[in-house]
Amino acid sequence: MKQVLMLEGKTVVQEVPAPVAEPGRVLVRTSHSVLSAGTERGALDASAGPSLLRDATDPGKIRRAIDVLRSEGPSGVLSRIRGREGAPLAPGYAAAGIVEAVGRGVADLPPGTRVACAGAGYASHAEWIAVPRNLVVPVPRGLAMDEAAFATLGAIALQGVRRSGIRIGETAVVVGLGLIGCIGAQILRAAGARVVGFDTDPERAARARALGLEAFDPAARDPRDEVPRVTSGLLADAVLVYAAAAGSEVTDLAMRLCRRKGTVVLIGDVGMDLDRSLMYEKELDLLISTSYGPGRYDPSYEEKGIDYPPAYVRWTENRNMAAFQELLHGGVIDVGYLTTHEFKLEEAPRAYDMIANKSEPYLGVLIRYDVEHPIPRDKIRVRTVRATGRINLAFIGAGNYAQGFLLPNLPKNDSDVVRKMVMTNSGATSRGVAERF
Repeated sequence: MKQVLMLEGKTVVQEVPAPVAEPGRVLVRTSHSVLSAGTERGALDASAGPSLLRDATDPGKIRRAIDVLRSEGPSGVLSRIRGREGAPLAPGYAAAGIVEAVGRGVADLPPGTRVACAGAGYASHAEWIAVPRNLVVPVPRGLAMDEAAFATLGAIALQGVRRSGIRIGETAVVVGLGLIGCIGAQILRAAGARVVGFDTDPERAARARALGLEAFDPAARDPRDEVPRVTSGLLADAVLVYAAAAGSEVTDLAMRLCRRKGTVVLIGDVGMDLDRSLMYEKELDLLISTSYGPGRYDPSYEEKGIDYPPAYVRWTENRNMAAFQELLHGGVIDVGYLTTHEFKLEEAPRAYDMIANKSEPYLGVLIRYDVEHPIPRDKIRVRTVRATGRINLAFIGAGNYAQGFLLPNLPKNDSDVVRKMVMTNSGATSRGVAERF
């Protein structure tokens, strides 16, 4: 099958082995996937450097790195990093498609079901994806697949709104009107709030206004003047920061725009070198919104499929995705207007070039897949091998330890050991390891 991979800072479309429906997973033939520009631009940068950079925002991988440091010391960490240098990165975390097969333990999504999928490392830009059950939701009848592919980004926006606790009639300020920010602003409006948005890009502010939102470029309308005017001096009940910024200026601005005892929710990646006096004087609640919602980064939930009881955790990441699908189906949210570009899978490198170079304005960027033609699967034929005096070696599984310690230390002379085959549960990893070793 074809998959988008990042290698040494470049984007390519390569043939890799297709996944299978492992226990607890759903095998999906992809129809559409969404490029999240900020996340994927960062991934493209990380693919050009040490793999340690690409894991720096993943709490689970940080914990595992600390465990390795304790047990194996700095040399162990460096060996694992060296083993993974040059490994391909499979981007993408939002897709929609048709169920092809299900693994053991999945009984409610029969083949032919239209679904939306989430998860970095699962809902990649590939013709086939194998996704854990808790990261898959059925698509309502009548909802177009190109819209359904936005379920993951919609869940991120929706979780931020839930964290804000906004109520009917209150005023919410949205800072950052990118793709997720525009979706969040529409959800806030649907929840009965008055919404005022700001973005330093005048075109994004104009696009939000075209959706019927009050949106401004701070260079034209100073938020510190506009928010008091809109709220008759009260300021915002909640400020939701969907922007990304290295410094803390955006966070400080959010606190200045918030009323006393109000709430600031950080959804985007912003600096947090905070001015304590701003929080203290107003007694503000400062909250973090973690991605799609409860269950994120919990292996028991995401990988093992252990759900949280709705009576105790009403809105998990799966239920957030499903709720957003219903908002789309009901016409409450418009993602079609936010979609500025659509590329065929083979054209994906051009999409990434556009994002990396900012060669033209963009917001929602879709990849479209050919679902009409079958994807061939080549069977591996196991034959009797004649003794040649050499060792034919195959690896089943090629994780960090194999790549960091075992594979680099195999004899270099093929007359002694012949590297025959590698098989992992990721086609991208299998191909990458095969080529490197």
